[in-house]
Amino acid sequence: MGGEGGLDQAFLVGNMKQTIPMLEESTGLSFKTVQKVLQRLSGKGFVAPGGKIGNAQAYQFRLEKELRELIEWATKYQFTGAD
Repeated sequence: MGGEGGLDQAFLVGNMKQTIPMLEESTGLSFKTVQKVLQRLSGKGFVAPGGKIGNAQAYQFRLEKELRELIEWATKYQFTGAD
């Protein structure tokens, strides 16, 4: 994710539940690739099943408090106009 909205989008995405098709569309990766990556991230504790959206399994990224604080700080810094 680039551009000015990248960091705030990363923060928002981490807080919302997403399905494999949603992640497939937003990343441009294949269904199978997204599925494999989610399995790996889940095994490392970065992603957890988060119920269902429609009939699809939803996943939620587990952003630790420290990472959330870093993203919030970076987002504020990003919008100050500093390069």
